[in-house]
Amino acid sequence: MSWGTIGWRAWLAVAGLVVCATGAGCALSDAFASSGLKAVTIDVESDTEMALFTSPEIPLVIKVTAGGTVLVDPPLTLSSSDTSVIQLNGAGDSVIAHSIGRAKLTISLRGSMFTDTVPTRSQGFRVRP
Repeated sequence: MSWGTIGWRAWLAVAGLVVCATGAGCALSDAFASSGLKAVTIDVESDTEMALFTSPEIPLVIKVTAGGTVLVDPPLTLSSSDTSVIQLNGAGDSVIAHSIGRAKLTISLRGSMFTDTVPTRSQGFRVRP
């Protein structure tokens, strides 16, 4: 074997390794890349006006979308600004009216990996006689 043949084969092997490493690097960067921040919306689709004496408990329907996709059973934190007016039931799936007035229900998406801040919505509720 001559020195020229060995040099050519070595160059070809190195070039092949560089091409493979570049291709693998690009594929891995795509596989582990973040999908990016997404717009998150929290919508309350329940009635926000309640009658204290005829229907003091209403089911709470909340729809959360991230990047246009509806999230199924998202982890939410709910709290009332005034529990003497409205309060969540034990399961957290209904709002119970306690007295006439107005209160806000604050809804936050826990552990959000879609945005850099915690998506939160504050929804007003009115309890009437």
